[in-house]
Amino acid sequence: HAVQCLVVRHNDLAAVGDEDVRHRNALFRYSLELVDEVFNGERNAVANDIEDVLSKNTGGQLMQSKATVIVDDRVTGVAAALETNNDIGIFRQNIGDFAFNGCTGLKDITIPSSVINIGNNAFADCQNLENILLSYGIEKIGDRAFSNCISLNEITIPDSVKEFVEDYGQTFYNCKNLKKINLSHNMTNITQSMFDGCESLTDIVIPNSVKEIGSCSFDGCNNLKNITLSNEIISISNGIFDDTSWYKEQPDGVIYLGNVLYAYKGEMPENTTINVADGTKVIADGAFYGCKNLKDIIIPQSIINIGSNALKNTSWLNTQPNGIVYVDKIAYGYKGEYSDNITLEFKNGTKGIANSFIGNFINRNNDNKINIK
Repeated sequence: HAVQCLVVRHNDLAAVGDEDVRHRNALFRYSLELVDEVFNGERNAVANDIEDVLSKNTGGQLMQSKATVIVDDRVTGVAAALETNNDIGIFRQNIGDFAFNGCTGLKDITIPSSVINIGNNAFADCQNLENILLSYGIEKIGDRAFSNCISLNEITIPDSVKEFVEDYGQTFYNCKNLKKINLSHNMTNITQSMFDGCESLTDIVIPNSVKEIGSCSFDGCNNLKNITLSNEIISISNGIFDDTSWYKEQPDGVIYLGNVLYAYKGEMPENTTINVADGTKVIADGAFYGCKNLKDIIIPQSIINIGSNALKNTSWLNTQPNGIVYVDKIAYGYKGEYSDNITLEFKNGTKGIANSFIGNFINRNNDNKINIK
């Protein structure tokens, strides 16, 4: 059986309290389930030997205090090798949901290249986990996978990772000692609350593969000072960098981040006309929300998207006629009442439709059916 082995080495174990018993027992049972899975439920000699080693070395419990998770690539005689080296083997291509959740004894972990998916909450609340090495081969990382790993200070996401699950996001939620992260150059999204509460993070480089940044993704990142944004961003949520020192150091007025018009900061003077800088591609969600003194906005040809509520509650929007609202040649949203099964026809020369066009409907009734042509 040519399998890779994720190994928990338990040399030099210290005594553990009763509070760890639940996690030890759960992980031991999980180990046995993995044995069944790897060998497709066939209770052959090798599977029986591995189960015997697990039981013998743990006394029916997976001792995890001061444990270190490492990779073992041995492919033959694995049961004997485990027994000889006093190791415990866990075979896995997918690390399941809650697999190591709350394992406070884990300090170091290496995920082997055989692992493709890391499940939801897989390492959440591992509060003493300091070092994580993710091998190239991982493609998907689940919700809250490393949330509340408060001892983690650095991590590199390999370029094999393409997707972060975004049902809840929060991949590194409250990793308050995380100071450095290198992101995959093939990931496409920053999920909601992905780095929420990472108060020690000072620098972030968001690779050009990233197209969207979700809500609250950098909330509580008070020390984040240097931000390099993807040149390919098409959608950026409202206020995601407002807690950062970068934002606090920006002067009042229009704030740009890369080719994104991020926000207007401070009190806007009466009858203001905004000339968006040449080369700007995106106006972020809520960028001018509530700017009642915004009289007019002039955008360059480089604009490809105007975010949700970017111009809501502005004088400019209030003076627009009912129907499809345009900013130059970009269809921003719809204003006014409309009947069921409405059909919208865009005028000739329309350059684009804002990603959040439907979300920008004014006084929209969610029961209405909207046909676009």
